[in-house]
Amino acid sequence: MTLFALLVGLLLPTSSASLAPATFDMRIERVGTEWRVSCAQGCAFSRATVECADACTVIVSSRGVQTRPDAELAESAFAFVLTPAENGWQAESLHGTAWRVVGASCTHGSCRTRLSETGVTLP
Repeated sequence: MTLFALLVGLLLPTSSASLAPATFDMRIERVGTEWRVSCAQGCAFSRATVECADACTVIVSSRGVQTRPDAELAESAFAFVLTPAENGWQAESLHGTAWRVVGASCTHGSCRTRLSETGVTLP
């Protein structure tokens, strides 16, 4: 797999009310209509897979991967919305990250990248 382009994350604005980002390290892979998330640090899970009939949006948090928000989402250390994008994905932070929006675009079938509280890196 060749990584074609990475979108650089935008830093969240700082204010006295903002919290420091949570520490996490995960691998995100999108293959067709399936999301595969493996977390090496900062999560209550090690692996999660979600497959949808069509390419779907999921919510990833320190507690796991889900397709709908719930009351416990606000209590997680971090959370972001993961959306399919052409040949890749885009993540929009809900809380607990140093970025607002990041993403990846890949040239071949599967798109695998690493994501942390500071942004996207190669696997």
